[in-house]
Parts: sequence; C-alpha cells; structure tokens
Amino acid sequence: MKQFAMPRLGAMAKQFEKPWKICGMGWTLWGPMTCLCHNENRKQSKVLLWDQVIHDDTKPESQSSNETIGNTYVEGEYVGFVGENGRVWVYDGRHMMPWFTTRFANAMTKHNGKVIMFDTDKGKISIRLCHDASSMTPAGTEIGTMPGSGIVMAACSFGGNIYAAVADSKGGEGLARNDNILLSLPGCLCVVPFADDLVYTSQNRVLTRRKGVVATLDCEKIMDAKVVGNHVYLAGANPDSLWIGNARGEIALVGRVKRGNKEVGGSCFRVRVMVDPHETEGYFGRTADGDQGEVFEILW
Repeated sequence: MKQFAMPRLGAMAKQFEKPWKICGMGWTLWGPMTCLCHNENRKQSKVLLWDQVIHDDTKPESQSSNETIGNTYVEGEYVGFVGENGRVWVYDGRHMMPWFTTRFANAMTKHNGKVIMFDTDKGKISIRLCHDASSMTPAGTEIGTMPGSGIVMAACSFGGNIYAAVADSKGGEGLARNDNILLSLPGCLCVVPFADDLVYTSQNRVLTRRKGVVATLDCEKIMDAKVVGNHVYLAGANPDSLWIGNARGEIALVGRVKRGNKEVGGSCFRVRVMVDPHETEGYFGRTADGDQGEVFEILW
C-alpha cells in the first residue's frame, strides 16, 4: 500500500559498452557523476560527469590504474573518490587530482572535522586521513583502525563513532565500529544515518540500530543506500531494483529492470543510485548481464 509520494523508474538514459560496469555514483555541485570499472582486466576505471569523461585509466595521462572507483563523497565543492588498488582522487570542477595511493579501498566519509578513507592491506583496515578542516593538503597518514578484514564499502559518522560496512572477506565482515566492535553480517555493503537512527544492510535485509531487521527486499543483495531529504534510496541487485524508504519506516518499490539480471554471488559492484538534493532529478545505475552498465531515470 502506497502511503507517501512515490517516484517511479523511467526510461534508460545511458548505456555503456561492455565490459564496463557501474561501481559508483553521486550527485555533485557540477551535476551527476558515474564511476565505471572494467569487468575483464579488473585494472581500469572511468569517471563521467554525465557525458563528459573526467578520468579514464585507459589513457596514458591517467597517472594511475584503479581496479574500481567507489561512490563519490560530496561536501559542497569538495568531491572525493577512492580508487581500489589505485589512488584517492579529488575533483575541483575542472580536473581530477590524484592524491595518495591505496590498496583495497572504496569509501570516504567525515568524522570529527576530518575527511577520512578506509584502506585494507593484509587483513588490516586502516583509517587514513585525507585532510582536516584546516587544510586541503592530502595526507594519507594512518590515524586509526577498524575491526574486520574485508573492504569498507560504505562508512559514516554516527553518535560519536565511525561505522563501516565491511564486505568481501572470509569471516571478517559485517558492521564495524571504531571502538573495535564488529557485528558479523554477510553481504554488509551499506550504512547511513537516517531518521535519528543508523540504517545498514545485510544481503537483502534492511536493519536499524534500534529495531534490528525492518525489511527484507525482493532482490539478492542491497548494494547502495543514499539519504536525500526525508528519504533513503536503496539499490538492490538481482533483480536490479530501486526502493525508497521514509522516516516512518515504510519501504516501497520504485521500480525494477526485468531483463539482463544475473546472480550476484560475492560481487559488491552491480547497482548504484544518485538523487539531487531537491529530489527532482535522479538516476539508477545497474549492470546488465554483469558487465554492461546502464543508467535509468528516476521520475517524480
């Protein structure tokens, strides 16, 4: 039963050549950005500002090779990216600027005035400083650790602590907290503060810190969560689908793509979502047959 204003999934707006798959999305001051990774060589990524390619690892001038590039971190004019086995990047409105090198990394967030990212090497998750409130100089220094041994796919600051969704490991995955607490959860890819609570995912389940499991979605794995206004948008894979939740705890299906769905297995990169701050424009990114990125409009 529909109890709040619902968007719907519209037509396909973009389709990328195989084998480029969706690995990140974000709405920025300059418009919508999409990150793609090469699904065969696993060593190259691209970043697009809608139709403009602003970073391309296939070009000699790239200065780096990135296995994947995750969701954008946006704060005003600051747009940051974390490349896996590549670099941290910052976009200044004209250029993608390479910062320090990374190992198994994907996520960036802000905590206590410091922009940080998470880097896993030899089973250890390091919290590395990007910069603090007083400086934009890239640092890369380790300022702490997180429990677990996998890749941090998403992270946020909540209630004075850092929370991280840790995936892609054998036994060391789940919802991690910086005081050395790890809640063991398979397929934990998302964590966001929402409606004075902490929302996180495990496979196709949506959980909150206060209530535990609040919904089980009709998909194999939830891979992205973005909070915009009074809503949380959830992207699920197989079938590739977009969901919306409100502060009352209602979650409803926006739409799904019926063709080209494929078993996810251990993959963490298949679907993403981005919505503008006014919730008047948005896009759902998915990967047909596991290796062809597509972008669909979200309509209100």
